[in-house]
Amino acid sequence: MKVLFAANQGGLPVVELNGALATALAAKLPLASCDFIVWKRAEADVARRLAPTCGDVHAFEDYLAKAPQEWRSEVERLAADYSEVNWSAVIASERSFTDSSFLLGGAGHRIETEDYVLQLLVNVVRFFERVFSAHYDVLVCQTADSFFTHVLFKVAHHHGVRIFAISPAWLQENGKPGSFFTNDEYLRCDRMKQAYEALLKRPLSEQEIDRAERLRKSIVEFDGNKAFYAVTKRNFGRSALSPNIRKLPAYLMENFSKNKNLDYTRIDPLAKARANLLRVWRKWQMRKLVGTTDTFIPEKSVFFPLHFQPEQSTLVGGIYYANQVGLIENISKSLPLGYMLVLKEHPAGRGVRPAWQYRHLASFPNVMFSDAPSKEIARKTLTTITITGTIGVEAMALDRPVIMLGRSFFDYAGVLYRTQSVEELPAILRRILIDDDYTQRPDRQDLIRKFMLSYLMGLTPHFPRPDEAAHLVDFLIEHFVAENILRQAA
Repeated sequence: MKVLFAANQGGLPVVELNGALATALAAKLPLASCDFIVWKRAEADVARRLAPTCGDVHAFEDYLAKAPQEWRSEVERLAADYSEVNWSAVIASERSFTDSSFLLGGAGHRIETEDYVLQLLVNVVRFFERVFSAHYDVLVCQTADSFFTHVLFKVAHHHGVRIFAISPAWLQENGKPGSFFTNDEYLRCDRMKQAYEALLKRPLSEQEIDRAERLRKSIVEFDGNKAFYAVTKRNFGRSALSPNIRKLPAYLMENFSKNKNLDYTRIDPLAKARANLLRVWRKWQMRKLVGTTDTFIPEKSVFFPLHFQPEQSTLVGGIYYANQVGLIENISKSLPLGYMLVLKEHPAGRGVRPAWQYRHLASFPNVMFSDAPSKEIARKTLTTITITGTIGVEAMALDRPVIMLGRSFFDYAGVLYRTQSVEELPAILRRILIDDDYTQRPDRQDLIRKFMLSYLMGLTPHFPRPDEAAHLVDFLIEHFVAENILRQAA
C-alpha cells in the first residue's frame, strides 16, 4: 500500500503533524510505504528527520529549480485533459492575488498578470502530476484551504487517488473539539454520507434517538469561542491589525526576499500596510452599522449570517457566492412581500469589508442588521440561509428550516433545502414561509436525528496535532478497512 502525505504552506506545524502520522502508520502497517509532498527544501529535511522510515520526499521548491521553461502550451493541455475541473474557479479560490470576496483591499491582496497566474498553475499541476506518476493508493493531506492544496485535490481526483484530508470538528457530543477525515475539497466525508444512507433504511432505536438528541442539545449550547480558546489559548475574534505588527520590520524584510514563483502568498508590502490601516479605520466606521445585541427582530424574518472572508468556506465551498454583497441583494429580492432579512457580521470579519457595504445593504427596505448571538437570531427567525457555515447545523438542531447554497460536510442532510442558483430562491422561500412546507414535513425530526447520528459516525474525539497521531492513524485505518482500500492495494 502506497500512502502520500502532503503538506501545504502551513509550514513546519503541518510537516510535523504529517511526520507523526507517517511514523504511526508505519508502526501499525509495516507493509505500507509512506512518501511526502512538501513546499520547501527546508521542510523536506524536517520530514526526513521526523519520519526516517519514509521513502521519497517531493519538494515543490526542488521541482521549480528544474521546471521546464515552456509552459504556455500546457495551458491548453490542462483545459483539455482536465475536462472535469473548472481551473478559473480554482484560481479564484486563492486570496493572495484575487479578491473574489469583494473586500476591496481589506485583505491586502496584490494584483498579478494573467501570465503569472497561468504559469503558477501549470507549474503546480505538473509537479503533482510527476509525483502521482508513482501510483499512490491514498493521499493524506490538509483541507483545500489554499491554492496549492486545492490544485492537489483536483490532480489527485484526476488520477483516481483516494483522498483523506483531516479537518477539525468543533461540534461534538461533549463540546470538546475532535476531527474527521474529508474526501473532497468541500469537506465532505463519505463515511458520514454512507452512514446516513444506511440509517434512512431503518427506524432508530431508543438509544440512538437519545444519543442524537444529546448531540442536538450540545450543539445548541455550543460556545465556539470557548472551544477555540481551549485549543489555541486565544479568542476567536481577530485584531484589525496584522498579527505580525510587533515584528513588522523583520516580517517585511523576510517577505522582500521571497521568490513569488515559489512563495505565491508573498505580500505586496504597500498593499499589506494599507490593508492594516484600512481595517482599523473600517472597524471604527462599522461599529454602529451592524446593529446591537438587543436589536428588535421582526417575527416575519429570515436570517443570513455573513461568512468570514477570505476563507475556504466561501472561496472553495461557495465560490459562486463569495461576493456576499451581491448575494444579499439577491436574497432581499427573493423574499416574499412583508418579510425582513436579518444580517449578522461574523465576529472575525469586523473591519475587513468597507463600511459603505454595510450602509448599502441596510439601505434596502427589507434588510436589517443585528449583533445578537447567531443561535439567538436563528431561534427568532423563520429560516436560516447559509453558504457553507456550520450555523446550518446549529439551525437544524434548533428545528429551523435551512437553505444551503454552497457545498460542505453536512450538505447531504435530507432536511435541508438546496438550491442550484439564486433564481430558485423565491420559490424555495415561498414554500417555507408561505406554504409552511417545513413544519408540515412529518419526517423532519427523524431526518434531523439521522443526520446527527451519521455525523457522529464520521468523527473521532482526537484533534489534529502530533501528540494525537496514533489515535488518528487508528481511525484512518478504520476507514481503509471499511472502504476495502487495504485489500485493493494488496
